[in-house]
Amino acid sequence: PAGVHYSYDLDQASVLYVWKGKFLNLNDMWFERGEPQTAQPLGANLRLTGKSPLALVNSADDPLPDTLDAQTLVYQGYVLDEKRYPTFHYAYGGSTIQDHLLPLTNAKGLARSLKTSNIPANKKLVFRLAEGASIREISKNFFAINNQQYFLQITENQNLKLTIKTLNGQQVLLAESPNGELKYDLVW
Repeated sequence: PAGVHYSYDLDQASVLYVWKGKFLNLNDMWFERGEPQTAQPLGANLRLTGKSPLALVNSADDPLPDTLDAQTLVYQGYVLDEKRYPTFHYAYGGSTIQDHLLPLTNAKGLARSLKTSNIPANKKLVFRLAEGASIREISKNFFAINNQQYFLQITENQNLKLTIKTLNGQQVLLAESPNGELKYDLVW
């Protein structure tokens, strides 16, 4: 109802698209039951990578998987908050994950909060925050992605270790969280 929308891959705990404005055009799904059976966003959409946003690794230098299989990342449902926004729940490598997305005020974008508990002592939790042709830190904890196509802002002081790496010709913004929590805003 706030006019900020997203599509979400439950298998990867990943945001696929974000857009503002009206919700969806379902005409192709219903008109003569034709093809394709997809919904189209009613507004300019921003396509994100769709890659899994987190990984348990032995070292921060270990490669991050683009996807996690259904035995590794187990979707356990969702719970609606008082405003009816979902928090998605997962089990991953002995850890539990909560992923909560909310619209920002004035429909500026999305706020995302990831909370992880029971991280194995011998593992590090690394979050993949963004990936693109270019990632530039404009000011402390505020990043421009793909030549300012969208912005990512780390919210609150979280003692994160932030790194920008180049992997397979793309820049990737990574975060290590000492307590397994991460909060950031996507603005477009």
